[in-house]
Amino acid sequence: MPRGSDSFKDYAELGRRLRQIRQWCGLSLTEASHRLNRHKGFAAYLSRLERGRIRQPSFTLMLDILRVYGAGLADLSPVTDQYTSRPTQLDVAGRERVMEATRMMPTKLAQELQNYDSKVAIERRFSGQAPLEPDEREMRIRRMARSRLERGVVDNALRPEMDNLGVLTPSWVRKFVFDYGHKIFSILKYTQPKEGARPDPRRRSREARLAEAEAWALARQMVPIEGLRLIQLRATQAFERMERFGLVGYLPSLEQAREIPKPFSSLFADDGLKGGTSGASMSYDPRVFGWIDNATEKRMREAGIEPQAVARYRNWLGQLMRVAMETEPGSEEHKRRTEAELDRARNRKEAAQVAEMYYSEFERWRARLYKRGPAPT
Repeated sequence: MPRGSDSFKDYAELGRRLRQIRQWCGLSLTEASHRLNRHKGFAAYLSRLERGRIRQPSFTLMLDILRVYGAGLADLSPVTDQYTSRPTQLDVAGRERVMEATRMMPTKLAQELQNYDSKVAIERRFSGQAPLEPDEREMRIRRMARSRLERGVVDNALRPEMDNLGVLTPSWVRKFVFDYGHKIFSILKYTQPKEGARPDPRRRSREARLAEAEAWALARQMVPIEGLRLIQLRATQAFERMERFGLVGYLPSLEQAREIPKPFSSLFADDGLKGGTSGASMSYDPRVFGWIDNATEKRMREAGIEPQAVARYRNWLGQLMRVAMETEPGSEEHKRRTEAELDRARNRKEAAQVAEMYYSEFERWRARLYKRGPAPT
């Protein structure tokens, strides 16, 4: 069986340690060779060993040499312990797979997932548990990334409603709002009808679960019933949008994930997308959304909008992104949905200016978003 690429290679350091032990004993190479009961030419072999020129010396030879020197394996520990304390080859392979799986994810998310993976690997190692297989580590990270993706969509849908609910930042009420939105999303996700599955009368219906969640939220007396209905509406809209694009519970196999540039980019069919073909699959690059937001934020600052307002509008861009993705520019639906978003703004005139900036940047980046052209200059 061939040796792994991540194997012991520090033969030069091992040789220096053997030379140091021999010199402590006051032996020459010739004397050491004689005590080993080897031929005279074996002294040259020992010299090459001490210079790190011998690869993979046998374990029995090492024991014989230490025996002649009156030393033990503990005397080699400065070299061997440094190597054996490193992660195993299986751990290294799993780490490389995780790094590759997170390479195209947002930097903050990728760092969090990599740190979590390292923590789990270290805990398993020091608790005596067997290391996870690389495939299992990669799929665990992909499942976590999918969960973060879903939570992020719900959060983006709820943030603009904070002003309507009168929730300030930071606030324990704000945490409650997000928790309730995630609870609604989870109910919608886990009560999805499965194709070909028979209805189970013993399981509670989606409506019953939603009513139970609303009763739970009302009992906390943090947000009035109107606010809870608004939260449920936004969480439901986020769920329907992800379901429409096939992102709810979406987790590609390892083979599928390696065939596409970004593991969590989605393939979907939509007649309403500009440049799309009815019934045809179209892939988009999710990274472009962040670039569009950054370009819009830069234009807002150049236009003299106050920094606090810029931060508020930055959260609002997620709503405009849905309008831009799901409607044709200039269509009646596009105008209607944009007007509905503007009606909720504190400063309608300023919000209309921001919306115009965002739609302009979206159109400028549209070709790059759908991987049909280079990034605009």
